[in-house]
Amino acid sequence: MRTVRAPATSANLGSGFDTFGVALGRPADIVRVERADRTTIEVTGAGAQYIPEDPERNTVGAVAEALDAPAHIKIDKGVRPASGLGSSAASAAGAAVALNDLYDRGLSREELVPIAA
Repeated sequence: MRTVRAPATSANLGSGFDTFGVALGRPADIVRVERADRTTIEVTGAGAQYIPEDPERNTVGAVAEALDAPAHIKIDKGVRPASGLGSSAASAAGAAVALNDLYDRGLSREELVPIAA
């Protein structure tokens, strides 16, 4: 099992528009992954009722598929959906880092960016 903390982000930085971005200390998603025969997703926390748990409709499901890394994925949402703070991105990035490590894929953080995107 692997656990990753994925922070909220903001790209609304004045004159930089969406060119500049920062990771925030809080809030953050906590993403836990465990090997499994097929991917399942469980979501708790802020706005969980609005987030699909179907792997085909959730960003972390796409990440698991791209890495060929089926897992039981638990997301404790700290980043509220539709808050403008990168809620889906936090979950996807956290899942990419955790699954890469769990399945020993050996990809760099730079190589994980397009997978999480």
